[in-house]
Amino acid sequence: MKYRDTYVEINLNNLNQNIESCYKHTNKPMMAILKANAYGHGYEEIARSIKNNDKIIMYGVATIKEAIDLRNIGITKDILVLGPIPLQELKLAIDYDISLALYSLPYLEEINRLNIFNKPVKVHIAIDSGMNRIGIKSIDEYNNLLSRIDTRKVTIDGIFSHFATADESDDYEYNKQLELFKSIT
Repeated sequence: MKYRDTYVEINLNNLNQNIESCYKHTNKPMMAILKANAYGHGYEEIARSIKNNDKIIMYGVATIKEAIDLRNIGITKDILVLGPIPLQELKLAIDYDISLALYSLPYLEEINRLNIFNKPVKVHIAIDSGMNRIGIKSIDEYNNLLSRIDTRKVTIDGIFSHFATADESDDYEYNKQLELFKSIT
C-alpha cells in the first residue's frame, strides 16, 4: 500500500489577519481552539503567534497537559479544557489557573469532594445541544447542577456548547440546537 505525503503550511501572519477578518464580521472576541496540537498544526507555535492579538481572549484545549504547556510558554489568557480531565489532576488546574468543562452532576460532586485546596476551580458549564458527547441536556439538569455548586470549591466562569451542525447549509438542526442552548441558559 502506498501513501501520499501531505503537509500543511501555515503563514502565521495570515493567521492574525484571519482573526481580524473574523472579528470584523462578528464584532465579538474569540476563543482559539488549539486542542489536539491545534489539529496537528502545532499548538505552541500557533499560541505564540496569536497571544498578543486582543481579539483572542481565551484558548480551548483538549487536555490539562496542553493547558499547562501553554502556561509554560507564557500564555496568560484564560484557558479552558474542553472535555473531562482525570480529577487527580484537579490541583494542577487550580495551580495553573485553568478552567474545566463541567459536564455532569457526578463530575461536579467529585470536584466538590476532591477540592481540598482552599481555592475554587474555575469551570464552564457544558451544554449538550446535540453533539451528544458531554454536557447538561435539560433545564432541570442545569438547575439541579447549579443548586449543588459549592462556591468555596467551584467558580462558574462561563457556559458553552458545541453546535454539531453549525457549518451545514441547511440550518434546521443548528437552529434546534441553538434554541435548546438558549432554553437551558
